[in-house]
Amino acid sequence: MARVSVVEELAGMPPGPGLSALLAAVDVAGVCADEAVAVLQAWSRQRAHDHAMFVQAMAVVARSSREATEAATAAQRPYLPVGDWAGAEIAAALTWTEGKTGRELEFAETLVERLPRVLAAFEAGSIDHGKAWTFADVLGSAQLADAQLEVLCAALVPEAPGWTTGQLRRRLLRAVLRVDAGYARRRYRRAVRRRGVCGYLAQDGTAVITADGLPADEAAAACARVDRLAGAVKRAGHPGTPAQIKADVFLRLLDGRLAGLSHPEIVDALLAVAAEADVTETDATGTEAAENGAGDAATAANGSAGTGAAESGAAESSTTESSTTESSTTESSTTESSTGGSGADDDAGAAGGAGLRPSGRPGGGARDTGSQGGDSGAAGVNSDGGCEHRRRSGVEIQVGLTTLLHHDERPGELPGWGPVPADVGRGLVARQHAAEWRFAIVDDEGYLLLAGVTRRRPRPAGPGAREARGGIVELQVPAAVLAELAAHPEQCGPWAGVVADLARQYADRDRLRADLTSRPEDRFIRAALRRHTGPGPHLCGTGMRTPRRRGRRRPHP
Repeated sequence: MARVSVVEELAGMPPGPGLSALLAAVDVAGVCADEAVAVLQAWSRQRAHDHAMFVQAMAVVARSSREATEAATAAQRPYLPVGDWAGAEIAAALTWTEGKTGRELEFAETLVERLPRVLAAFEAGSIDHGKAWTFADVLGSAQLADAQLEVLCAALVPEAPGWTTGQLRRRLLRAVLRVDAGYARRRYRRAVRRRGVCGYLAQDGTAVITADGLPADEAAAACARVDRLAGAVKRAGHPGTPAQIKADVFLRLLDGRLAGLSHPEIVDALLAVAAEADVTETDATGTEAAENGAGDAATAANGSAGTGAAESGAAESSTTESSTTESSTTESSTTESSTGGSGADDDAGAAGGAGLRPSGRPGGGARDTGSQGGDSGAAGVNSDGGCEHRRRSGVEIQVGLTTLLHHDERPGELPGWGPVPADVGRGLVARQHAAEWRFAIVDDEGYLLLAGVTRRRPRPAGPGAREARGGIVELQVPAAVLAELAAHPEQCGPWAGVVADLARQYADRDRLRADLTSRPEDRFIRAALRRHTGPGPHLCGTGMRTPRRRGRRRPHP
């Protein structure tokens, strides 16, 4: 009974010396499963408290080191600049590397000097180290005034204990974009100017290619094209996993082996590679089986010659099997080298390094080259022999209608990526007039009232309105704002027709919502109902972590 009362006492005890002493008296291995959760949470609070105290101690050491250095320099060599040895002193005391010291010291000083509310929550055990680090990482580099930081922290710190670090980061990024859209835009453009690509070898000997500083809209379009091509190749019968096919498509698009090929030709080329890899692996398996069979026959023949011959035959059999194994290993290694395979995933279709020849599709069955706005025109050649303009892949973008009207600078959302500056969202919408345009009308708290599709587009359309192929545009607007815009179409400019269509459908919302459930006998969910049961929330939340076409379907609250 005493042990139960101690565990119950842990649940509401704040971190500090008292909780530390109580936890020291609890035998973790002896508590039951239900009580273990309370013990785990108590340790988490205490650990956060101790880490917050450690952070404050680090900031004190850094401040004391700088003050001592400044005093010594002023007294002995006032003509020299003051050096900063705080990091070196901390690194020597804790046996840390210079890189780790720099990161931890920046984190500590950001919390102590700029985010006292976050530090207080950290010390109280309300948030853990990961969430405190997220606050410091996003807000520490935001170059906001202290008053602005205080407003953001006052709104987000109390809610942070119920969020994951990913949810917290997305909310922080959106908050920063709203507070200072100009700074966010400038930071975004500076990062794009520093863009680059690098490649390096991983510990297992494979290569990693990474790019940073890419424009968010163009990177999303590039990944969408890889996804679409990989999906078409998989549907056409490629034996590889989706991840393997995406890697093959990505590599071949970069190294030029797919340059100039249309969408069907790309599918055929990748299927041909898979077929060659399969034939090579089949030949290697057959050779190994034949050699093993010959060894078994020799062993049986030797075994019929008597005891002494059996011993001799056993030795010869052992030698033969050893040679066969070595030969098989050599051939297997050669096969893996030529096909790019290594490990248990090879039989799933890792066919990386074989030569590409856009030949016909091997095997039987109809080839599915995909119907989602394929790339058949991506490698078109005009009558003069020059390449035609190639349309980029469309992406899914969620953006407020008032942002598109330039009434505010609310960030847009690339599902699966995160928030993007308002001007990036406007640019994506301007290029995707050929995409499917959806709308989400919500109440003042962000709950969905009506979702649908509009065929109206702003008039006149810009010169690049159909630059993108495919994609989804979701216009988000509160019902009250929509009514205000519909009452004053002169404020909408070229968007007046779109606003009028949304207002007309919203006025007919009762019938439209009744139609959603009018056919309960249907085996599959219809598109209109899918838009209502797709992942949310819409306007007032943080957006979806995965694109709607890949997200789990769930009802809106």
